[in-house]
Amino acid sequence: GINAEYGNLSTVSMEGPIEDMALEQRQLVSDISKEATLRDVTKTHSAHTFDSFNQVQNLEGAIRKYWSSWSDRVTGFESIDEIVRACGREPVVQDLMDKLGCARRAAALRAKDLKSLQGLVGECQEQRTKQAAKVEALGIKEGEQQDLVDVRVRDMIATEKQLVAEKEGTGNLLTSAADELKALQDISAKARQNYLTSAHNRRAGYLWSSSGRYNAELRAEELSQLTRATSAIQHEKGVRAAVRFLTDHPYSCLLYTSDAADEEDSVDLGGRRIIKKKKIR
Repeated sequence: GINAEYGNLSTVSMEGPIEDMALEQRQLVSDISKEATLRDVTKTHSAHTFDSFNQVQNLEGAIRKYWSSWSDRVTGFESIDEIVRACGREPVVQDLMDKLGCARRAAALRAKDLKSLQGLVGECQEQRTKQAAKVEALGIKEGEQQDLVDVRVRDMIATEKQLVAEKEGTGNLLTSAADELKALQDISAKARQNYLTSAHNRRAGYLWSSSGRYNAELRAEELSQLTRATSAIQHEKGVRAAVRFLTDHPYSCLLYTSDAADEEDSVDLGGRRIIKKKKIR
């Protein structure tokens, strides 16, 4: 991709071996940057995954603690399911089980995403290793030749930035990240309110006005604005900041707002999906 996209965009004309060396080294710089960004995101996501599993353990511990104070036949080997069958009608246990179900799903999703990220890091590492071998095989000599290659690589990077600036100047100019985030907050608030109202109507069996019906277009607008906000953050603060925003921000969470709006057995509270409690007979 580098060869095709940037081979003829130089402001400094360099033909022959220097150009080939610079193209390969530019690709290596790109691979290194990509791998570093993914490693940074993976580290952050790993910490979040660890916190999610800790939350699951803490909630299970709270249920067992209540069981030990509720029953006089505690052995310490009861499973959570056995405890729920025994005292699941207790309001405290019902509340804890709601939170535990949400925490388990969040932990499972984060574990799945972490595994995917680790796989991508491995792929980037392999690609970077192969590209480094290519650059090494070129035998770039230290001194004048290396300096010429470095100048050409810097020229490529400057040209890439110039192309982005020119594209934005033709009508795609980004507003500030703060403005985009404010717009994202506004549309997300509308989408969340619409979902909560529609979910409550279905659960309660009410037929209210059209304002209480689920509007799928609001979710589409929210995701579109999320893309614009991410682009603005990348433009102002770089790729790593944009990736951190997507990784950490609740708007990009799969359990957020209207993703579950078509499921009548669920309701969203504060960005988390809570499964309706099963009746224990």
